[in-house]
Amino acid sequence: MKFQITLFLTVILIIVLIFGGCISSFDQADLKRNDADKKIEIINDQGYQTCKWYPNPNSYPEYYEEDNKIHKATVLHRVTKDCETNEVVKEEELIKLKNEDGTQRYCNYICRDRYEEQCIKDGSFDKYYSEWCEYE
Repeated sequence: MKFQITLFLTVILIIVLIFGGCISSFDQADLKRNDADKKIEIINDQGYQTCKWYPNPNSYPEYYEEDNKIHKATVLHRVTKDCETNEVVKEEELIKLKNEDGTQRYCNYICRDRYEEQCIKDGSFDKYYSEWCEYE
């Protein structure tokens, strides 16, 4: 019986260490990654969620300036590029930014190249978005 209790406690300890370590390392990686997009729920007058993901305000403060022309953007053109070679790894996406009634439909965009933030500052050096927008 003593062996079974010891074995049970050992298994619990291993599980805590494994899963605790995974959670802890995820949290640390997320905290270090200054480009992590923020999940924010915004509900419009009709009770519908408008946007789920927004650019990180620490990396992209221009998105949060009220008079920035980015808020007049209607269509986003985005390609995904490799940080090392700058070669396109995902062809151009066209993303409609506003609904027919003018409410925001998609918010995770900045209408410019994100190389500095997504390759250099976040330390990943994997892929980044190169974006441009059409305006009203």
